[in-house]
Amino acid sequence: MRYVVLAAAPPDYSSRAEAALLRGGSSGLAPVFHNARLTIYELPRAAPVVSGPSPAEVRAMSETKLFIRVGGPGRYRVAVRFSPYWRATHGCVSRASDGMTTLTARRAETIVLSFSVNIHRSLEALTGARPEPFCRR
Repeated sequence: MRYVVLAAAPPDYSSRAEAALLRGGSSGLAPVFHNARLTIYELPRAAPVVSGPSPAEVRAMSETKLFIRVGGPGRYRVAVRFSPYWRATHGCVSRASDGMTTLTARRAETIVLSFSVNIHRSLEALTGARPEPFCRR
């Protein structure tokens, strides 16, 4: 991520602390755009969300999905905390050694990484079982 957007509207309960940090001026982020509706801050030394053996980028994102374009086959680190509920439309999803998510792609393509809760993965999480990588061909 390179930018953070802060709306002028009051934040909801889940983002009050983050909004206060930004508005307080001590976040370390530099405002690069401001109007009556929002302020955009730039992260210094921003790191990509997806990195790997070929160029990769997040094309779009929602509350439960990441649309990731990978430039070739290989293992990509996705800088989102791993959960056994992550699923991919192609390739494999597994836990990286740093607790983030690893996405293994077979070819250059767009992969949708989605957060999907199901009974099997829920039982694994409740019993403390180590989840197997989720793979789809």
